[in-house]
Amino acid sequence: MAGRGSLIVILGFSIVFGIASMYWNRTSNQATTNYIDYYDTTTAYNIALAAANIMCDTVYFAGWGDSTISMATKNFAGGLPDSTRGTYTIKNSTVWYRGCEYVLAMAIGTYITTIGDTDRDTVQVLFEPRNFAGYADFSQNENGLPWMPGDTINGPFHTNDALDIDSTSDGYPIFTQKASSVGNINQASYGNDSRIFRKGYQHGGATNVTMPNSLTSLLNNASSSGTFSGPAADTGSSYAYDVYLTFKDSNGTGWVTITDTTRKKSGSTWISPTNTVNKTVTLSSLADSNGQAIIAVTDGDVHVNGKLRGSATVVANKGRRNTSTITTDMYFNGSKGTNISGEDGNVLIDGSIQYHDNLGNNPNYSGNDMLGLVGYDNVAIDIPNNTSGVSVDAAVFAMTGDWTNLRYNSQGYQGYIFLLGSITNQNRGQVQDGGIDPKKLPSNPGGNGYLKSYNFDTRFYNGSPPLYPAAVKPFQIVSWRE
Repeated sequence: MAGRGSLIVILGFSIVFGIASMYWNRTSNQATTNYIDYYDTTTAYNIALAAANIMCDTVYFAGWGDSTISMATKNFAGGLPDSTRGTYTIKNSTVWYRGCEYVLAMAIGTYITTIGDTDRDTVQVLFEPRNFAGYADFSQNENGLPWMPGDTINGPFHTNDALDIDSTSDGYPIFTQKASSVGNINQASYGNDSRIFRKGYQHGGATNVTMPNSLTSLLNNASSSGTFSGPAADTGSSYAYDVYLTFKDSNGTGWVTITDTTRKKSGSTWISPTNTVNKTVTLSSLADSNGQAIIAVTDGDVHVNGKLRGSATVVANKGRRNTSTITTDMYFNGSKGTNISGEDGNVLIDGSIQYHDNLGNNPNYSGNDMLGLVGYDNVAIDIPNNTSGVSVDAAVFAMTGDWTNLRYNSQGYQGYIFLLGSITNQNRGQVQDGGIDPKKLPSNPGGNGYLKSYNFDTRFYNGSPPLYPAAVKPFQIVSWRE
């Protein structure tokens, strides 16, 4: 009996340990499989992550571009020789948001496992172009014009040029937010002066912010009811096409009166103007398919004034004239022709332009009105015999020209420019001749043109007028999803 019992016990233990051994072996094999699976999926993830970082670096410094690149497996899988096992693909799509074109990019990492399976992982990155409304002041070229004592820039500042500071015993300019320049500062002793640069200054190597060279996207999105064009080129004759806009608020609705003039020149005589547009319409009737009001003059100049209720962008594009035969290209204020640049595409402020509920020049305005003034060439103040100042509530964008006062050196002291918004220009322009002495106010400060009272519209940190121009580069990351 004892022998039989011992045999039963031994057999029992053998069965138990056999079953346990099978379980332990299966667990060990599963752990190995899990480790291999984890290695494969992690490798695919690491490929996608590396590709996303390469993509971000490329987009930031070079703008957007598609890429499908095979990456050698040795970079991700311990030096294995088969270069087809680890690859990444970058894909992008366009997303429209708040009137701006965003780029949604995907970096897809692919890894072929040792048993031939395919593991993939994706990293999604949303890129936002830096909207130029987000700068209090931006210039491609500073034109050697120094920032003067008494100048205050209440918002982000950037120039792709060097920065000139004119600091004297009378004081110094003040930049209240971060300032940056691609070139160096031309007053080295003030380079890190916290009295001038309240939130810091990056100079000599800041990223070059690239302006667009076309307004095509903005023009193409204007509705037919909001687009105005001059006549086709008349070979051998000069002519000018001007559109006049007066904004107004009536019973809680935004309206705009639109008139145009076409003038031709025969010899030295300007022929009487013709008029094809004369209407008053609601701002909403000029909206595009996305409900955004864009008023586009495709080949002329546009004049603006009034009180805006609503949100709109006004754009003037250069002409389609045959410049080899037409030599005089004029804009008109009333009946007087003035040669501004030899090109169309100017936005001319011929009276104060304000938001309907910001008549006190409130620098902390928080309403819903928003205006963009976009010129292929210049955005300029052109008000004759004005001594009481001018108010401009708008984001200003002069793609190839200046933000300027056309009469800066000839009209006497004109008061202040009260600007709420932002300024972007290719070349920094002048609004005064530098001869105005603020210490002699309010009697007779001398000089010509305007003093500046500029305030950045802080709403532009997170928004902009409809389809307002954005930088070609750099893009900035809005979100990152793995």
